[in-house]
Amino acid sequence: MATDAKRLLMNYFRKLILIKEKKLMNILIIGASSFIGAYQVEQLINTPDFVGGVVGTGRNPRFRDYYESIGVPYYNIDVCDYDSFKVLDQYDFDAAVLFATRMPSNIPKDDDSDDTAEYYKVNVLGTLNALEYCRTRGINKLISFGTRFDCRLYDSNTVITEETPLNYSLTDDHAAFVMSNNAKWDVMRYYNEKYEMNNIYFRIPTIFGVGPHGSFYKDGIYRKSGIQIFIDKAAAGEPIEVYGSTDTTKDLLYVKDLNIGVLNALKIPTSKGFYNIGYEQNFRLIDIVKAIIEVFSNDNNISTVIQRPDIPNNGSFPLMDITKLKKDIGFEPHYSNIVDMMEDYKCELERGLYTCLLYTSPSPRDCS
Repeated sequence: MATDAKRLLMNYFRKLILIKEKKLMNILIIGASSFIGAYQVEQLINTPDFVGGVVGTGRNPRFRDYYESIGVPYYNIDVCDYDSFKVLDQYDFDAAVLFATRMPSNIPKDDDSDDTAEYYKVNVLGTLNALEYCRTRGINKLISFGTRFDCRLYDSNTVITEETPLNYSLTDDHAAFVMSNNAKWDVMRYYNEKYEMNNIYFRIPTIFGVGPHGSFYKDGIYRKSGIQIFIDKAAAGEPIEVYGSTDTTKDLLYVKDLNIGVLNALKIPTSKGFYNIGYEQNFRLIDIVKAIIEVFSNDNNISTVIQRPDIPNNGSFPLMDITKLKKDIGFEPHYSNIVDMMEDYKCELERGLYTCLLYTSPSPRDCS
């Protein structure tokens, strides 16, 4: 008991120093084997003013060799099993980031089944386990993520703030995901209020980056994403058909800009609450296609655009306002220009790390 009290007191004084100097210390990444989690680990260990360490967790044991090769301890943790967190007791952390989640784009589904309970198990019980572990270990900040599908039914002219009433479908393939994420924020807010924690919940748009989501499950059916189709056709110099209105707007956020938002939040230990994260504008579909052609087409074989207004697309998404995020944590994204985003995406494809690490290599050790 005395040892626990001493550790909590030491954490308290360390955090006072962090608040004064705005430096990072020891960060726990729960879900380091996920798409976004893998990017976040690399960003943190390469941040010049990062003065502590990173420990990653996941359920996929194949990542252990890779992380150990870059000096990041990695442990197999199941967020639904509170006792599995105990392997981390050897460390003192200043904050944790929870990427582990259940989401429909990763789940093949039988139309006759209902997996709502599984969403609540992972996204709510898993978050509660992470929160309780943080609380009992003196970790005062947990950062996690929700979805802009909680406001999907607003029209494209609506600007979504953190105070906008929720407006989502209870019948589409995202319903259980949205409901469980709403409950996730409720329990994070509960720990903020009752235990004076500084938890942050980011409402995120579509996250774009090299990784396993060039194809995904939609209504339980595995299919290639629209952007991946555009990239493949541009690289081959084939014509690209654009369905519906070319003025349709899409909300993309480059994965590295989400990493920047998380980093900024970690640098300010007292920051807490619900935040939209994204860009100050959505991207027109035609501008996305033109940027892809500019970056991926060969100069001697440039794709042409064929407009097909007769075929409907998925429609525009409302814009999420990020005024609060910019004001509170100084969020300044690096890839709000769609061409810059595609250029960096191409660079990451050529570097090959995330293509190898996330879904192609039998052994992630080969990716280091």
